[in-house]
Amino acid sequence: MKNTKEINTMAILENDAVDKLRKDFSFLYWERFVMIDTSQMRLGINDISYKASSPLEDDIAMLQLTCKGWLETYDARDLTISLSDKLETLLRVVNKKRTIVVFPGNGAQVIKDLLPDGLLDGVSTVEIPTERKVGSNGSVNGVELLGRTKLREAVAERKAETIIILDDVIVTGSTLIAVKDAISGRNIEFYAGALMMRSPLQRGGRCSAESGIEGYTSVIAPIVYQGISGTPPVNSLSTLMGESDKSRTVRAKYISQYVEDPSTFMDTVSAIRGKIKI
Repeated sequence: MKNTKEINTMAILENDAVDKLRKDFSFLYWERFVMIDTSQMRLGINDISYKASSPLEDDIAMLQLTCKGWLETYDARDLTISLSDKLETLLRVVNKKRTIVVFPGNGAQVIKDLLPDGLLDGVSTVEIPTERKVGSNGSVNGVELLGRTKLREAVAERKAETIIILDDVIVTGSTLIAVKDAISGRNIEFYAGALMMRSPLQRGGRCSAESGIEGYTSVIAPIVYQGISGTPPVNSLSTLMGESDKSRTVRAKYISQYVEDPSTFMDTVSAIRGKIKI
């Protein structure tokens, strides 16, 4: 339980960060800023409830109770609605015939699933597999696009003037930079949207772009989050529930760092799997 002094300190830090975001990043469009005490809270995107055969509220509440501190989850359906509203405005001012919407990696699938029918009518869409570049120490050092040729062909065929990248979370911006670098040298305007974005105030180095990502005209993210110290962990629930090698690795690390009752956590994971299709 936080005392009054801790609450006041959080409020001051949050207000200061909000003021800086509004001043320095006027083309980063967000609705909610979340300041996180990383020693007590993690973030999760609930990208599984929309696939469920029955309600998951009680199961997700049980997951939260098994964790150390608190796991704050946000429903992907609500976040996608917020993203779609601003995306619709953007699509009204671009030439749709020369616009490509890119969905990079598995994380973008939830947005593609939940975008309103008809929103992307008239534009070209491209799905691109991605792979994280992992260093010998386990750190992520950028992203490799596995569909560069497919993207370049779409750009040439459409004579693209606008590219919009849609992903679930923007943490370092490495995926966005990789997409831009893959088709550099062309006269194209880049935009991006995500359900959540790590505050550009917390990324290393000074970002001069008013969107928060170098080379991007604007970025849309319903939630911008920032840790008091360190990077707040963000996980999609589908990854924590999954049975792929990647999911097993992420889940094992998550349990070792953040779960107080591993047995109940895994029992709950099994119960959720029975209600959804990962």
